[in-house]
Amino acid sequence: MRMHPADFETRVDVSGLRRMPADLRQVKRAQEVFAIEAPKSFNIDLRDLSRETWYILPQTGDFLGEIRTNKFGTLTYSRSGGNAEDVTLFDRARKRAISLYASPSTLAARGPTYNEDDLRSYDVIDYNIDTVLYPDRQFIEGKTHLTLRIQADAAATLTLRLAEPLAVTSVVSNEFGRLLFFRIRNDDSLIVNLPVSAQRGATIALDIAYSGRLPSQALDRETVAVEAQDEDTDTDMLAKSEPNFLLSSRAAWYPQNVITDYARARIRVTVPEAYGCVASGQLSPGDISLRDAASGSGGHSYVFNANQPVRYFAVVVSRLTRVSD
Repeated sequence: MRMHPADFETRVDVSGLRRMPADLRQVKRAQEVFAIEAPKSFNIDLRDLSRETWYILPQTGDFLGEIRTNKFGTLTYSRSGGNAEDVTLFDRARKRAISLYASPSTLAARGPTYNEDDLRSYDVIDYNIDTVLYPDRQFIEGKTHLTLRIQADAAATLTLRLAEPLAVTSVVSNEFGRLLFFRIRNDDSLIVNLPVSAQRGATIALDIAYSGRLPSQALDRETVAVEAQDEDTDTDMLAKSEPNFLLSSRAAWYPQNVITDYARARIRVTVPEAYGCVASGQLSPGDISLRDAASGSGGHSYVFNANQPVRYFAVVVSRLTRVSD
């Protein structure tokens, strides 16, 4: 079980506990359980600063328990007051959520319906995503400039979503300079500390650099797939589709709000010479900078502008051939 120390006496009936001599076998077993289970939650990645394992405390009122069952293995029960559906039961081994719902106390406080905008501590106004993709290696190098407006009364930290395999190398703010950040292991959260609390209505610009291997996403119901027709006798004459490298909403391939919102964006994608790409927004061929022309990297750059707010952004890279204008 994981909880804030201040919640221990209210959640655990200490009257049933009795002092007894230490049993070395139980101590060893407890250490084994801690070594296995503790790194799964609230474990922050500080490998650049320390070899030790570091943890953050759960928020007051939050709770997490690992429940061992004979039939389903170990299941995880979580209570997180910062989420709209604050109770979760999931299976870590299969990466599957079993149940997600709002607790009675949350329903009593807000009612059965709610507005997601009221839950955001900040609102992203626009993105400037600059990324280099290597489809053969499924590797990404990115730098995203995002402008956000504080919606909470005050914010000392900003939590963003970024795919866990992507290693963040720097977070810089126009207002505060280089910022301290950390990541939670086995989680896609990126937590940025501000030197002073930002007040409601304040605008903050962040530049975040990151890189790492990110597997291509499979086609799903939100993407277009071509289905073969059994009655088509000319299938042998059809060219097979080229392999593609797809990044969309199923993986946070760029830093984004933890609560989905709509924002404008400029997306610049650089791919190897033999490849082309399509991304959210309108292709703007004339928007290529002198840096692109003079880089000599052997790649080709594409710029897409989403001038109307979009919920999420996607990009697909493949060996594309223009068939018409």
